[in-house]
Amino acid sequence: MPDNLIYVQWTNNFGGLEKLTQTIQKKLNGYNFKVLVLMHNKNGIKYKNEIMLDSERPVTKLYYSYFKKVKLHRNEIFHLNNTGTKILFTSYIGGARKIVYHFHGTKFSNGLFDKLVWKTLKNKVEIIANSTFLKTLIKDKLNINNVHLIPNIIDTKKFKYENKKTSQNFTITFAGRFTKGKNINIILDVAKILSADSPDVKFQLYGNGPEKQNIEKRINELKLNSSVSLNDFVEDITGVYKNTNLFLFLSGYESFGNVVAEAILSGTPVLCYKIPALLDIVKQDYFFTETLNPADIAQKIIEMKGNYEFALEELKKNHEFLVDYLDNERIINKLQQIYHKFKN
Repeated sequence: MPDNLIYVQWTNNFGGLEKLTQTIQKKLNGYNFKVLVLMHNKNGIKYKNEIMLDSERPVTKLYYSYFKKVKLHRNEIFHLNNTGTKILFTSYIGGARKIVYHFHGTKFSNGLFDKLVWKTLKNKVEIIANSTFLKTLIKDKLNINNVHLIPNIIDTKKFKYENKKTSQNFTITFAGRFTKGKNINIILDVAKILSADSPDVKFQLYGNGPEKQNIEKRINELKLNSSVSLNDFVEDITGVYKNTNLFLFLSGYESFGNVVAEAILSGTPVLCYKIPALLDIVKQDYFFTETLNPADIAQKIIEMKGNYEFALEELKKNHEFLVDYLDNERIINKLQQIYHKFKN
């Protein structure tokens, strides 16, 4: 009889964490895999075997509703996807004892309550970080040493290396959540610089998020409608990478960088702002910018465009490393080893 496994997360929006759950649910065999979304979006990702809360509003009712679900399923494995310490604490007082806490993102609470919870529970739960940088951050901020390092699982069969074909335009893409931390305004500033002397350079932005209206407004203000297209999130982004010459990612903070990995696996050169978490997946310094100055970034893009064959050769080196680092079978085995501990 398969073990019961419940993935708990705040939303089912079309984000990296939420897509990660979807991929694991497809690839992890031998478990009765359920997903509990705390604040369900009817237009979001649809998971198999969803557990619904009785109430999501107000927050006090949400926590009580979750507490009741934990009591009902207390003998099952709870995999908490960056849910925060209140949900961790609620899971424990609700009777759950098979708990995995999976950190995603570099911003997490470390106030007095959080430190007390982690001091009490850090040796009673299995803890996962998805990058070397995040593992170090957890140690420094929460004084936790027993952290498993498991990279995010990216479907390496879905994202396959394809040789680039010549086209009339040089297409630059960003895909992700439209939030301030992604520095999309800087991408637009770069687009404005390039629109004057490089009319064949076209930008396409894919995603949704709280900054979408502001981005649209900024595109109009800069008169970039002919060179920048704004698009909704697409469920299958493989075709986007296929038709992209360069993936531009200027986020100021990440714990992993799913879209960067997807682009490299698809054979698309990247240009990323150099943040610590990306060092796990981007091994060629050529694909980094150490500045967020739009003029400098525009110049780097011109150089990459002018010597595109060299960019593709450098990418092949990084691609070979990344396919091995993100070996899906190895990642699934690491998760299974953690879950297997609860049998002992």
